[in-house]
Amino acid sequence: HTAPDVARVSIPTDTLDAIIARETPQPASVDFIKVDVEGAEGLVFRGGRETLNRFKPNIYCEITPGHPENVGMTAQGVMSELLALGYTVWAFPETYAEPKRVDGLTTGVRDYLFRHPARGR
Repeated sequence: HTAPDVARVSIPTDTLDAIIARETPQPASVDFIKVDVEGAEGLVFRGGRETLNRFKPNIYCEITPGHPENVGMTAQGVMSELLALGYTVWAFPETYAEPKRVDGLTTGVRDYLFRHPARGR
């Protein structure tokens, strides 16, 4: 039973790799990706593995523990996927102080920047 103020909507989706493959001409580079998909970040990264491996873009995303579980994943699993690809993690505290390098999920932090060493400093 659906609440009266809630509607179900079907939205077409595609993978990051498929979107990049359709680009004409093919992009010479993908430098930055911002991901805000309410818990489905891991699905974006899985569907963009070729793009991530090829271009090693910087990635800014929110990872909120509890949200990835809605699509059968975990926040730690999402983080682990990018760490396995060689990314380093920078956390942005809620206070928006300077970002700091971290090794994984950080208490009180939802916003992260992932940088690949192949992109330089």
